[in-house]
Amino acid sequence: MDWRTSLLPFFLALLQQAQSEGVFELRLRAFHNDLGKDDQGDCCSGVPDPQSGVCSGVCHTRFHLCLAHYQVRIESGQCTFGVGRIPVIGDNSVFFTDRGSRNPLINSIPLNFTWPGDFSLIIEAWHVEGDNDGVGN
Repeated sequence: MDWRTSLLPFFLALLQQAQSEGVFELRLRAFHNDLGKDDQGDCCSGVPDPQSGVCSGVCHTRFHLCLAHYQVRIESGQCTFGVGRIPVIGDNSVFFTDRGSRNPLINSIPLNFTWPGDFSLIIEAWHVEGDNDGVGN
């Protein structure tokens, strides 16, 4: 028996299908909404100061992340690669580096496909009223 023939079953036993996975991580350091207003320019809560425009109340901020194919014009809801949701974590200004052992805030989106290269990342900050999960932007 040829030595190559005798080693062939050994090498065939070592062959396995390879599978890869990855993670897209976003590290947020800070978020500022100095006036305390939503995307419509209205106070999240309270009333605006007539001179400065700063609202007397605060916004309760949560984040929504969307990872999608690269788009020149971004369409809402087209998160082809994945989404990430961060619950309410602060008010008008959030400094993630002040969060002790959990700093900075990291949000991971698992990837189980071949990376396409270019992508669009959409980050939305939402004001949450009471216990609702996303009223107002």
